Amino acid sequence: MSAFMKPNQGAIGILLAIFLGSSVWWWVDHGLPDDRLPREAIWLKARDAAALGIVASLPGSGDTPPIAAAWFCEAHLGVPPQQADCGTGRPLVAAANSNDDARRLALARVETGLVRFEALRAAVLEVSSGHASSNWMVGLIDQRMERIRQRTQEPAATHADVFNALLLVEGARYNSLSGQFSLIRWDIARVIDDPDRLASQASRLGVALGLLPWVLGLLTVASAGLVWWKVGVSALAGVALVMGSVSLGLLIIADASLRFGEGALGLALNPFTYALPRQIWVVCAAAACFLACLLAARPLTRALEWFSHRLAVAALIGAASVPVFYAVVSPAAGSEALKIWVCGLAGLVVVRHARQAYLARETVLGFMRFGSLWRALFSASAAADIHRHLLKAFGLVFALAFLVVGVAAVVFQDFGGALISAGVFLALIYIIFGWRFLAVAIGLGGMLSVVAMLTDRVMGRLLLMLEPMQAAVSDFARLIKFAEGGQPSGYGLGTTQWCSHEGACLPLQSLSDYLPTLLMGTLGDTLALALLAGLLILYVCLLVVAVRGLAFGSRESRALYAIGFFLLIATALQTVVTSLGNLRLIPLTGLGLPLMSLGLSSFLSVSVGLGCLAAASAQSRGQRAP
Repeated sequence: MSAFMKPNQGAIGILLAIFLGSSVWWWVDHGLPDDRLPREAIWLKARDAAALGIVASLPGSGDTPPIAAAWFCEAHLGVPPQQADCGTGRPLVAAANSNDDARRLALARVETGLVRFEALRAAVLEVSSGHASSNWMVGLIDQRMERIRQRTQEPAATHADVFNALLLVEGARYNSLSGQFSLIRWDIARVIDDPDRLASQASRLGVALGLLPWVLGLLTVASAGLVWWKVGVSALAGVALVMGSVSLGLLIIADASLRFGEGALGLALNPFTYALPRQIWVVCAAAACFLACLLAARPLTRALEWFSHRLAVAALIGAASVPVFYAVVSPAAGSEALKIWVCGLAGLVVVRHARQAYLARETVLGFMRFGSLWRALFSASAAADIHRHLLKAFGLVFALAFLVVGVAAVVFQDFGGALISAGVFLALIYIIFGWRFLAVAIGLGGMLSVVAMLTDRVMGRLLLMLEPMQAAVSDFARLIKFAEGGQPSGYGLGTTQWCSHEGACLPLQSLSDYLPTLLMGTLGDTLALALLAGLLILYVCLLVVAVRGLAFGSRESRALYAIGFFLLIATALQTVVTSLGNLRLIPLTGLGLPLMSLGLSSFLSVSVGLGCLAAASAQSRGQRAP
């Protein structure tokens, strides 16, 4: 027990932590959908009941490529698929005569596919009797068989008819520009040819649904208990709001993992079956980062102290590693690495040089004006020496940071991560150099923004914002109808209308980029906006704590306070940018909503920021104790 904890406070803290964890467990358990059987499980039962065999190759053809449509194109036209437009049957180079044997074998494969679909249909009627999705699942099979028969029922079916019928039988797509074939992973054909993957996904989802309340409850108990022990009872309100937001996001993801795509003819399988199990691991990893920062405050402080005296080393390590995360790991990992590195570097700069810059700004005439900077290169005055010292201290750090942010935006197309990182550096420029340099930086950023608006990608997002109902991409049109349909009180957890009655579903980015709109449709506008405002108020309160810690905290804890301050600025800025993008007040940036959206980029940097702030508060509290 901590030396500064009063008697009997340990029991009170344990009881409060258990109460919060039990509340989260109860809410999550009751917020999950009542029907927790994924439709993949029903498909697999039907497949087993139909006893469908998998034919490894076309009848009489020997070994064939994984996609029979590609084999048919090459065998029928006499040229590789890359040298022909397989959809129309027009070779791009001179070809041999068409192969009638290939045509007969392809038609036999189509008939085999129809037999399988017919057997699957009968099995679905047998095993899904009484299930809410049974009629829709039968309709999917009927629609697929009808489309296949329309293309092959005539004796004079063309190459294009047979080719497209094979694509429908196998659930594949063809890109005529690149000549590439690929399997559609949520097509009904995957029930027949890839049952092992579906069984694995359905099993993991079932386990995740059972574990979700317990995982969140235990994480809440552990986080609340340690925060109360290390930081104090006042921090429990923040823990409650954070874990409540995380739980709400996971409940929405769980609903999508079970029900997304129901009623849509193009989504026999759920594209988000994988989402909940993976997101539970993401949340656990983020909680581990938070707890590690909280429990390892002293070694972390020593490491930051070492880097604060070697800013160039910290800058070079980040500049070398961030592009590796983008290129090797994933764009999301690269974006998080960029934000954490930029915020860490900004925090170290503040700890190392903010006091010096402030004193110089108060005492040196013409501090950091352009004329003074120019004279510093040639004169030998005391003011010039101060300017040269600061330029040497900041030059490499700022140059590398802006270079890496530019690479992230231009090379890796991460406009969202670059925007957040640029916002962090604007805050750093104001702290170090004052409003004059901030105004110059904002002006340069505005010029770059105008240039960026000339690119096709940014122009597309501007049109999507300004004219959502006429834009070529229908994302916002579907989202607007979804949000309007849920007003005034929302659809409710577990009953979200992922697809319209016409079968048009929400975009697949709904769980990441469009989560604020999902909140407004699920909870209603008033409650959703209140939740977003509550999160922003929490971040502002934590920023105030960080500023007070920088001003009055112990010397050892200042680096943690500074890094937590900038990471929370990044989190608050990301929340504002994502929310305004969903409200169509600014263009979308591709950023998720922190603590709630699907993916690593919504959790890692905010968990590290909260961990740094909690560790700094605990360290300062321990040093103040008698």
